Amino acid sequence: MNYRLILLCCGILLAGAKCTEVDVTDPKVAAVMNELNTEWRKGYQAMLAEVGARHYPMDRSTAFNGMRKVLEELGFTIAMTEGEYYLGVHILAQEMFTEEEWQAIRARDEPGMKTIAVKHLGLKGNFAELEPEGLMIDGVITLLENSGGVDISITFRLRAIKEAPPESILPRREYPPPYAARTGYEKIWNRFERLVPPLARMRDKD
Repeated sequence: MNYRLILLCCGILLAGAKCTEVDVTDPKVAAVMNELNTEWRKGYQAMLAEVGARHYPMDRSTAFNGMRKVLEELGFTIAMTEGEYYLGVHILAQEMFTEEEWQAIRARDEPGMKTIAVKHLGLKGNFAELEPEGLMIDGVITLLENSGGVDISITFRLRAIKEAPPESILPRREYPPPYAARTGYEKIWNRFERLVPPLARMRDKD
């Protein structure tokens, strides 16, 4: 879910010229990415505290099997499991959401991104776009028995599928835009709560 920042070089002076991808050696582009990483990290951490974990009054085995089924139905690959308390998963970023969901994400997350891009790049920053291609979402799900039920925690990071060229000065991109992250978490939790037995739907919000 951190999305590849494409900066289209089509400012007023370049109108009509062929657009190209971001220059990985440009200090101004690096400044954009650094500020975006900072802002998106803050947004992700605040969101994680709110929706990153939930407690359900059910046994861990049922929760584990239910969560695994949900993730597989959403298109995640199960890369690793440990007992019934750990799931390591991944999915291509562009496969995580429907086109309608992507439109909503862009409507919410692109304006703030463009503001930061314009701050460092001037007018051409207005052509910055959120694009998921080239990124993998890596997830870790843990399930711990607690208070007669199970605590489920989900964390995600982004990983570039293609290694950056040696000349790149751009920072690693690990955090997703805030609304995209929230949409992903809600999608998983909502499907899980529809799947598991009725008792689990009465989750303990404490």
